[in-house]
Amino acid sequence: MDQEKSKSYSALCVFLFGMFIVGSFILSGILKNFANKINVSYEALLDAANNGTTDVIMKKYVILSNGLANLIIYLLLAIALVFILRAALKSDYEKKVKPNIKKFLLMAVVTGIIFYLVCVLAGIKSDDSQNQITIEDGITSKYWWMFFITAVFLSPIVEELIYRKVIFHLLDHVHIAIPIIVSILAFSLPHMISTDAGSFGKWLLICLPYLVSGAGFAVIYIKSNRNIYTVMLVHFMNNLIAFMLVAF
Repeated sequence: MDQEKSKSYSALCVFLFGMFIVGSFILSGILKNFANKINVSYEALLDAANNGTTDVIMKKYVILSNGLANLIIYLLLAIALVFILRAALKSDYEKKVKPNIKKFLLMAVVTGIIFYLVCVLAGIKSDDSQNQITIEDGITSKYWWMFFITAVFLSPIVEELIYRKVIFHLLDHVHIAIPIIVSILAFSLPHMISTDAGSFGKWLLICLPYLVSGAGFAVIYIKSNRNIYTVMLVHFMNNLIAFMLVAF
């Protein structure tokens, strides 16, 4: 196994452990602390976090808990993944960005705006997933800045490093369709974990925006000669526009 593949495996392991083990531990700890503060059971606040609630006080602390937990875990993951993959990031910058930074920035920004507009025209930017509902509640709350930092800055870094850079590198020995499919599913399914749609058909319909976005990011990554900075910036532009539209 070459050194770069070893680092990719390390990054993937760190991501999975951080996102699903450490992330759950952090959210659980925050929820327990707030549950004690407002004199409700941890189970009740956890249920409110997973399924939503109409209780004003509980909703406030659910939003705060989600915002704080996501900010912490995405910040930790971004630092860890950038460190592990620093050689690949440096190589991409030196070879694919530095020679013509102005052209890179212009193309990435234009592509990001076009990508978002195409999604809107196709009618796939709105969804009713629990993930989206949680984000929109956070954006319109007084804790909006937590969601802004996580969604606009940290999420594109973490998600593109894993769902594009790592997955495509680890699967570079098979047909290109395989990493594309894996990348799309890996990007989409985590966003749908907490969504109970009632039926598989409705669940799939709610998942459609994530599937299409994942496919779009994968195509952009390939067409940009696997320049991770291009797809990161497109992801950043997409999330920034979406955030501003909800906020304002």
